[in-house]
Amino acid sequence: MLTTLYLIFTTGYVTEDTGPRDLCHEGIYLARVLRDLQPEEPEIEGALALMLLTDARRPARIDADGAMVPVEDQDRTLWRQDQIREAQRLLQAAVDQRKPGPFQLKAAIADCHMMAPGPDWRQMSLLYQSLWACEPTPVVALNWAVVMAEAGHAQLALDKLDSLRPDLDDFQPWHAARANILQKTGRSAAAAAAYRQAIEAAPNLASRKFLQQRLQRLAH
Repeated sequence: MLTTLYLIFTTGYVTEDTGPRDLCHEGIYLARVLRDLQPEEPEIEGALALMLLTDARRPARIDADGAMVPVEDQDRTLWRQDQIREAQRLLQAAVDQRKPGPFQLKAAIADCHMMAPGPDWRQMSLLYQSLWACEPTPVVALNWAVVMAEAGHAQLALDKLDSLRPDLDDFQPWHAARANILQKTGRSAAAAAAYRQAIEAAPNLASRKFLQQRLQRLAH
């Protein structure tokens, strides 16, 4: 059930749904209903916290040119602080029950990503290690590698990404992450090629514009 609700939420988030049905808000609403039906269930609290933290950033997610803005570069004054505080209370209540699960870990990762003055990449890496124990999937490994690169281990992260190619070669975020990490390691030509592949498969206009900006900066 939680996976389905989170899928509803992320569908609205990724597709930038502007129709009469806001799928992000519907996902949050249904998670609240589920929490009312099953109070003090830590994974429900974790899932709701994750959605609230993600949704709180939506006003800062797209810049004036229509390009996606990474969390660490967003204007924090645009974040919905009431949602962040509620999410942190929910997450703390879940953690206090000492029954860890994947949604709690993902919410904690999101919270670390939003810390001031900047993301706590080291703590995020440790949380991904715990998440891997719950969900040993290629996508978790991909996200973990991205965090490793931001924590200063770009070559190790690149090696991990390359090992994931058989599973994720058709997955657009893999190409986008690989482009960024190749750029960090100074491999400009390979990074440009990876950016072009990621741009071609971008899921929406905002992601495409963001990647095009990265590619243009690389050229200069």
